[in-house]
Amino acid sequence: MDLRKIETTVEYPKSKDRSDLTNKRYSEYNPGKNYVCCKGKIQTGPHVKKLILTIIGLNVIPIIIIIFTFQQLWKDHDMTITFIFYLATLFLNDLFLFVTAFMNPGIIKRFPYQLSKLPSEDKKPQQEIEIFRENQVFVYRYCETCKIYRPPRASHCRHCNNCVLRLDHHCPWLGSDVGLRNYRFYFFFLLFTSIVGLFSISLCLFNIIQAIINGIDEEDSQTLNVIKNSWWNYLIIIPQSKLTRYIFHLLFLHCKLITKNITTREKAKHTYKGKKNPFDQGLLKNWLTLFSKMSPNNFSYSDFLTHNELKSLKNELNLGRHGKPAKISDNFSFTDDYANDENTDNYNQVNIKELKLVTDQIHDIEMDQWENNQKWHEISEKDIM
Repeated sequence: MDLRKIETTVEYPKSKDRSDLTNKRYSEYNPGKNYVCCKGKIQTGPHVKKLILTIIGLNVIPIIIIIFTFQQLWKDHDMTITFIFYLATLFLNDLFLFVTAFMNPGIIKRFPYQLSKLPSEDKKPQQEIEIFRENQVFVYRYCETCKIYRPPRASHCRHCNNCVLRLDHHCPWLGSDVGLRNYRFYFFFLLFTSIVGLFSISLCLFNIIQAIINGIDEEDSQTLNVIKNSWWNYLIIIPQSKLTRYIFHLLFLHCKLITKNITTREKAKHTYKGKKNPFDQGLLKNWLTLFSKMSPNNFSYSDFLTHNELKSLKNELNLGRHGKPAKISDNFSFTDDYANDENTDNYNQVNIKELKLVTDQIHDIEMDQWENNQKWHEISEKDIM
């Protein structure tokens, strides 16, 4: 199939409701279910009510301990250092909770919304692309919803309606996905939640024991009175113990996953059962990735679809995935002069349709090469996304 020239005939829409991509934000075209505020700097998934319940549930018991338990303990001991340490762990616990819930987990940017509105071709895009790297086969799967080839370990979340890089799981209690960018914060959230839970149980037990000791030393009936005055310890120690046990189970599970460098989804699906995990770099390197530099945010709701981005999309589709760069059109110029013309919206419409044609042509070539068992040239993840 010849990609040297693609002829297109485009009729500009005459409706007043023409889509001007240069003046529309991604949030207006992205059909994901995320809630966005502060120009895209804060976002979360659809389960906001459960997130609010989680925030309240994790802070009610610590607040009771701060108000009542410490007041009882302070009568017999200097609890200043313990109090400061408890507040610090509680603060870090809430901090990692908010960061995990309100940051971009690694959403993969979609193609412009208009691409999905164009009439579909008879031949569907190739569903999988196998790429050979370092004697390993990496599979790039096509997402029918997002209209993109998502890289290995990326998955589509049906709750948030987005493809997420290295999607570990969707956590309804945090109201968000746990993916490439916020997984480390999720792990530290589990860690500090466990510490706060153990700390809370220890303080309650210490308060109960101290009350009993005080009653024995005074040799009177004050023990019962002291226990009655600290009734909250008995109410909160049982639910706090159950919650801490559950969090510890999750923490231990994710420690095992980090050690083997696999995700929760991969473990549940037994992705690497009976075969080598190509992402396993050894115990030390697997844990070091948790503290490595965070991946950049390649998706922002405050971004604009500008001429430069359309040009970048055109270059990506023209990348020459088969070693042969494609040419959009001989009679159409992707120049800044044309982009600055007053008919900018027409310019965008032309190029979106031409990008659609190029995409379909590339899919045809990919299918032909797949049938001929030809190896792919090495492609980086950013070239596919």
